[in-house]
Amino acid sequence: MFTSLTNINQASYLYLLKATAISIIPALFIALGFSIAITPTSTLKFDASPLQLVIILVIFVPLIETFLLVYLIKTLNKFLSNKQYIAITAAVIWAFLHGLKAIEWGFIIAWSFYVFSISFLTWQKRSTKQGFIMSLSIHALQNLFVACGLILLG
Repeated sequence: MFTSLTNINQASYLYLLKATAISIIPALFIALGFSIAITPTSTLKFDASPLQLVIILVIFVPLIETFLLVYLIKTLNKFLSNKQYIAITAAVIWAFLHGLKAIEWGFIIAWSFYVFSISFLTWQKRSTKQGFIMSLSIHALQNLFVACGLILLG
């Protein structure tokens, strides 16, 4: 699985599909585990139309969070040389920030932000722009999945 995330010697669309699956599937199992084990401390509730929800979750949020993630990774890169440590640290920071709203959200998104971080660091070898676009795309596809779930479940 890890080699799938660090291999850029494949078509970009194949990497994107694999990385999105690697990001979403564990997050779903973590969310399922939390939903079985505890009463949620918060729920995702948006007072928005389906179109607004998609625009917010699939375009706006990934764009802003990916810009911040890249800045965080570039800052961590000044203190850490190991890419794994950088990705883990970035994921923990994002988990903490999301966990401020609801602790389970932090645990649910930690893995995904690890994947976003590794994807950026991997594709950054070609260019920072490609790293940004790949990380952003994985994040947007994951949020599209969440937005569809929110729309369908009401």
